Amino acid sequence: MRKTIYVLCLTFVTLFILFGCGSKNEDLTTVNSKENLLSILKKYNGSGGYNATAESDKAVDNAAADSSTSTRDYSKTNTQVNGVDESDVVKTDGENIYLISQNQVSITQAYPVSDMKVIATLNYTDTGFYPSMLYVDENHLVVIGYYYEIINQPEPKAESYYYYNYSRSMTKVIVYDKGNYNVPSNELLLDGYVLSTRKIDNELLLITNQYINYWSYEQDKDFDPRPKYEINETENVIDYDEIHYKEGTNPQGFVTIMKFNLDSAAEIHYTYMGSGDNVYISFDNIYITQREYNFRIFNFIEKVSGTDAPEIQDKTLVTKIDVDTLSKTQTIDVRGHINNQFSLDEYDGNFRIVTTYGNTWDNTAENNLYIFDNDLNLEGKIEGFAKGEQIQSARFVGDRIYLVTFKTIDPFFVIDAKDPKNPKILGELKIPGYSTYLHPYDEFNMIGFGFDTTTVNQNGGEFTRITGLKLSLFDVTDATNPVNKANELIPFGDSGYSYSELSYNHKALLFNKAKNIIAFPLTTSIYKRQIVNENGQLYESYQYLYRQSYKVFNITLDGFTYGADISHFETDKADYYRYGYEIIRGLYIDDYLYTVSLAKIQVHDLNDFDLVKEVDLNFNEQNYYNYWYGSKDMID
Repeated sequence: MRKTIYVLCLTFVTLFILFGCGSKNEDLTTVNSKENLLSILKKYNGSGGYNATAESDKAVDNAAADSSTSTRDYSKTNTQVNGVDESDVVKTDGENIYLISQNQVSITQAYPVSDMKVIATLNYTDTGFYPSMLYVDENHLVVIGYYYEIINQPEPKAESYYYYNYSRSMTKVIVYDKGNYNVPSNELLLDGYVLSTRKIDNELLLITNQYINYWSYEQDKDFDPRPKYEINETENVIDYDEIHYKEGTNPQGFVTIMKFNLDSAAEIHYTYMGSGDNVYISFDNIYITQREYNFRIFNFIEKVSGTDAPEIQDKTLVTKIDVDTLSKTQTIDVRGHINNQFSLDEYDGNFRIVTTYGNTWDNTAENNLYIFDNDLNLEGKIEGFAKGEQIQSARFVGDRIYLVTFKTIDPFFVIDAKDPKNPKILGELKIPGYSTYLHPYDEFNMIGFGFDTTTVNQNGGEFTRITGLKLSLFDVTDATNPVNKANELIPFGDSGYSYSELSYNHKALLFNKAKNIIAFPLTTSIYKRQIVNENGQLYESYQYLYRQSYKVFNITLDGFTYGADISHFETDKADYYRYGYEIIRGLYIDDYLYTVSLAKIQVHDLNDFDLVKEVDLNFNEQNYYNYWYGSKDMID
């Protein structure tokens, strides 16, 4: 009986496992017909699939000046690949600041500071469009977001459960010519949710995930499952012979890549069946990853059956697509899963990826580096290092690869990949805590941002506890002996926490080596116990003391020094927090630091951080509360 249970469970599990790793790459084949597409979905439906890098060895920062503003120096969004722009909620072109707030885009003239004012507001209320990201260049403002449309189904048929009103979820791109915001110059609608976007020169790369509800589609034989898109209200359908598929990839939907010219609205596209979770894009190629794994039931099976259970399967499928034509595609699977987009890199024609295989909680974790050539043939690898730990951050800088793994302590690794066939771990440094983001300071120094930790004894065992945020500076001049030159700690205190978006989003960082500045948004909270005397009665009161600010440090090779702590609302009152006044981004234009919240923009002098100017953005707190929390009266 036990053996029968084991065989049945194992049969079920193998439906969604891809065995092996590093299998030979191959081009995807086309689906060709609706019948084939539905048969693929039926085969795998319910399968359980989970669906800085510098171009050279020079440091990349977000300080590049744009030729459109002559010699004016201003910050840009912190990106992974220099020259491949990434979207954000705040952008500047050195003259104006563009901000997404409350289903609208506000445009504020920022330079010169004396003339600062809001010059335009693009309102999308009651349009079905919800903006979430921006691009801006010399000629265009690009607004990208979610578009929601209700589709009315026919009247229900007898004994049919699947006919109902449903929504069509799409991604919308609105392109404006700079200075003319009354009428868009081009619009694009594409089925699915945004997975990622990039912008290279005048071309927008848009990648979407579109889930396919197979069981609903099977009931409606007239339903057309193909992805659709509209350009300037002209609808197009991606045909079956344009939809690609690789056997064994457990598809749950479509991934569509659209390359869209911002001026001409010309487009090319590529669609394959599957899903995506992380994206890396260079000037030459797009890499989309999809994690594939089995549920952890083998231990249970082994106990029931008394039979040895097979090894846990944890793999990442990587799809490579040529940027220029979106036609040359290759796929490969790699052992383990990645941390984020910084786990991927392309350099000198080689694709490089770092993965963690297994889990820290059951001590199966180990880490790997794989290097593939231009045709995705394996060239070199390092497998099984830092056992029991998982990768928390990675940064590829030319021939060097920097990694941070963590379970109870932070090993900072330096890897030499100059010979792609024979990569080597050159050095390792162990310090408390770990970095969730690594950023090059220069060729021989790396900045780490993450958490400080301590080990405590509790209930007879050792546990690692996070005690605060931490900035670190690593000297890698001697790669065999990396040195932690400096740390800046932001402790939690006895009871409380500190939080920064930078811990998971690199776009929240403002860094410029020439200006000696590194900055990021920060929220701190302290849980305070106090004795309150009210009408002669003493009782205990517990309060949270909040502070939200923009933390600015000066950085040199000697370390970090305090610069400023800027806030957009009063912070001397207990239990006082103004939602919408949190500073979400900082940027600079020439020698002025601009801090941006949904409610206001403040300008400080970068030399002494004195307040120079403030502009109110007409933020509606009532609408904010209603949108996120319901009626403000109910909250009060």
